[in-house]
Amino acid sequence: MKESLVTTYAAILEAQQAVTFEHNDIIYRIWANDEGWYLELLEENDGGQWEETDGGLCTGSARDAVEFMLPQ
Repeated sequence: MKESLVTTYAAILEAQQAVTFEHNDIIYRIWANDEGWYLELLEENDGGQWEETDGGLCTGSARDAVEFMLPQ
């Protein structure tokens, strides 16, 4: 199943330059910037607000960015 998700999300990312998905109550966002792909994880805090808990830059392909972000 993970392989089909990687393929699907990478295709969306290539076409739209951004993709957002949710898994296990975590929101994953990936979008293009001048240096590659920016990665962001958002989790809901005790106050019910979404906050960035991790993120970074991927300078590889769209597929690399999605594979890095998808939970194992």
